[in-house]
Amino acid sequence: PYRGGAVLGIRGDSDEPDSDVIATLVEGEGRTTVDGHPPNALPRTAVSTVRPSLVESFSVEVTATSVVRIMDDKECEEAGIPISPSSARGSGASCGGLWLMDWRILFLAVVILVAVCLSIGTAFGRCCFRLDEAKAPTGSAPGGSESESDEPKTSKFPAELNETNHFQHLDPRDLRRFEDMRSKFIHIYEASPHLDASTLNVTSTAQHMALEWINFQDEARLSPDETVHMDMDLTLQRFALMVLYYSTGGKRPSSVFHGTQAQGESFATERSLWYEDFHFGTGKGECDWRQSEEEAGYWGPKGVHCDDKGHIVKMMLFDNNLTGTLPPELGTFLPCMEVLYLQRNALRGSIPPTLGSLSMVRHLSLSENSLSASIPTELGGLNNLTMLSLRVNRLVGQIPSELGRLCSLEWLGLFNNQLTGEVPEELGELLEYGNCKEAYFQGNELRGNIDFLCAQNFSLKVLEADCIEEVQCVCCTACY
Repeated sequence: PYRGGAVLGIRGDSDEPDSDVIATLVEGEGRTTVDGHPPNALPRTAVSTVRPSLVESFSVEVTATSVVRIMDDKECEEAGIPISPSSARGSGASCGGLWLMDWRILFLAVVILVAVCLSIGTAFGRCCFRLDEAKAPTGSAPGGSESESDEPKTSKFPAELNETNHFQHLDPRDLRRFEDMRSKFIHIYEASPHLDASTLNVTSTAQHMALEWINFQDEARLSPDETVHMDMDLTLQRFALMVLYYSTGGKRPSSVFHGTQAQGESFATERSLWYEDFHFGTGKGECDWRQSEEEAGYWGPKGVHCDDKGHIVKMMLFDNNLTGTLPPELGTFLPCMEVLYLQRNALRGSIPPTLGSLSMVRHLSLSENSLSASIPTELGGLNNLTMLSLRVNRLVGQIPSELGRLCSLEWLGLFNNQLTGEVPEELGELLEYGNCKEAYFQGNELRGNIDFLCAQNFSLKVLEADCIEEVQCVCCTACY
């Protein structure tokens, strides 16, 4: 529709050059010039107009630099162009209806259109750029480059995120913090032979859930700016507690990378299986994830206890229906642990070898669960351990000879498992240290002679075994 504007012409098909009419520029009621030329002094090579009959029939040959705009009645009269009544618009008739833009204006319009499309695309997928960043090698030097095929798998977002892209609702700052923290964790995981960095890439794993929780749901989470200066040791211990919680029956949320609850139903749970959550997964400091003194029983408040520096030194989660497997993070990120009581739960699977890294632990009780596989040899490195209780499980294989290095051990309970073979003579060294007072081996499939435990029994007060038939023992205090 005619709103006033440029009439920058079009070249007609007339053989008579003089029949071409020079166009003018109309801006509302006033006139102006085109490229500095008065309306009636425009160079013919730059712009011209065609007869309205040709415009209306669209039978014109358009040059690459031609534009046609509607002229008002007065312009048509001055140019000697008959008015087309059928084309009347607004307050009067006009000379034509075809509008072809100059190539420069067309190019500018295309650029603007592309910019608008990119803006719309960014609005609906503002986090897609994070996927490109995630594809970049984490260890590349500044200014360096590396092909995607050489990139380790663990440096990418979870595969399903690249496909579903359900995180437009998240704050980009939170996403950046998540990716920065995840990259740090990946380096830590890759440095440990017992940790699997790929668990940080799969949204259904306890490790990924814990990382999401710390970054998105934790009420006490650090701001993106504070993350740069965070205490990684304390962050890792909070992370390890949440991995334990999600691994052993704690309430699992839907992944924040899935837009709806329905998309997370495959691994989300409506409630916790723990009898009591002890504030796990709340905004409280992890040192307060325990019972109050008023609720405490004979053993003191159940839950998590810390020293004055905020490091976890005691965890008492016995009789709490922990169901599932113990994660390796339990022994990797809680180095100050001194007491770990997880007895009388429903734990299954193997004992994590990383528990052998708890060099400060004095009491370790995993009894009365459904743990299977063999006893990790790494437990032999716990030099401060005074009590080891693995009784009433489904442990198989032989008793590791490395347990003879437990120089501080006072109480050893291995009864009621499925252990086989002979009791290793290295356990006799426990007596030489002069600390071991009680040892229980009955209820297994052990055989052979254990009289070497009687040679220096000045410290051993209780020794029980299946010594009626399978085991020979002259100093046992009880035979089964």
